[in-house]
Amino acid sequence: MATTNTPWCGVAADKLYLQSGGASVFSATLKDSEDVSGSNNTVNGVEWDGTNFVWCGQGPAKLYLQSGSVGAFSATIKTSVGVATGDVADISDDGTNALHSHETSDKIILSSGKFTTTVKSSVDFTAVDNDIAGCSTDGTDIWSCGTEADKFYKSSGFASLTLKDSQAIGVTTNPSGISWNGTDTPWTSFTGAKLYLQSGQFSVTLKTSRDVSGIDTQPHGISTDDFTSRIPAAAFTPKIISF
Repeated sequence: MATTNTPWCGVAADKLYLQSGGASVFSATLKDSEDVSGSNNTVNGVEWDGTNFVWCGQGPAKLYLQSGSVGAFSATIKTSVGVATGDVADISDDGTNALHSHETSDKIILSSGKFTTTVKSSVDFTAVDNDIAGCSTDGTDIWSCGTEADKFYKSSGFASLTLKDSQAIGVTTNPSGISWNGTDTPWTSFTGAKLYLQSGQFSVTLKTSRDVSGIDTQPHGISTDDFTSRIPAAAFTPKIISF
């Protein structure tokens, strides 16, 4: 499947948004939005897990699993769980477990399932960036962005902080969310209130950007509706062969 729509979220209105557009461009068309301010008044991150939306917020510090489809949000929150600190910044998942980032501790934490309070592992990024904001994964590696150095980072898994690549952003400051669509890197920034699409992981080539300040002045999380391209292992379905 190719990217058709781009889920993102904003702090200013505390909403989840679904922006129309393919893998190489954001459209100006807003397909759907969902006001979640009744559940959380500081919405920071969102990801599509192939079935539902996972999102997070700081007011209160919780992770949420929201029912929906790639074309629309449902108002139904299926489950939620509080996290240990109040500065949860972004969220992703590997198809089974959820990971989230913390700006104060500068850690990316992998929690068991969607969601339990059991922490499976965590990676400390303080040696790389003292203000980790966004996070995402392809099931093997972790993508993140930080506002101290205004860089994107790609690190190897949760076993250790092996930095595989980094790229200075250059075009703006204060990156707030990041994802991966199998080809390019969608990301957001507070500065200028824009959605961006960066070529590859990571090229200096900026493929497109979209000003969303007329919708929300503080975009803070972004995803893709192409789950199987973000998590390639999900596209493989084992078959039992009998003789």
